[in-house]
Amino acid sequence: MDERFLSRHSGSAPDLPTLSTSVKERKKRKLQDDDEDVMVLIKGMFSDLSREQDVRFRSLQTTIDKLREENLEMVKNIEFMSTKYDDFLMRISALETEKSLDKRLIRQMEEKLESMERKNRATGIEIRNVPRTQAETKEGLCVIHSRATKSTQAFTAHIYIDFPKTINGKYKSDMSFES
Repeated sequence: MDERFLSRHSGSAPDLPTLSTSVKERKKRKLQDDDEDVMVLIKGMFSDLSREQDVRFRSLQTTIDKLREENLEMVKNIEFMSTKYDDFLMRISALETEKSLDKRLIRQMEEKLESMERKNRATGIEIRNVPRTQAETKEGLCVIHSRATKSTQAFTAHIYIDFPKTINGKYKSDMSFES
């Protein structure tokens, strides 16, 4: 470039129209009609994908609904089993209480029975080595008792034999009776 040209443009007054611009407009390739076919194809693919997703969504939704129903049934069953378990615990507790009460009553009854047996032994008379007869009766035992008391000169009131019983001991002829 020459100096004169540069000096002219470096001044305060611009001379723009005299400058030449060498920028030209670029030519772009124009779109063809195939683009509409591609758009239709893409729209079709999107609609197919949308339908597929709708089917999958409905399937998932029905599965979720079934699972919710099953969960509700399970919750009901668990609540039912829980109440039954609580009932069984209460029954077991009541039975254990009743069992301990029964054991205590049995123990008391055993103690009473033992006490009664001790008292009975204290009032009972035991006669040993009495020969056994074929037809043993209370009257016969009373006669044996009165003879035994006369021979030992023991004082006895009128006797009433309640429970005569034979005790099998060393000798088969041992007999015991209680008044």
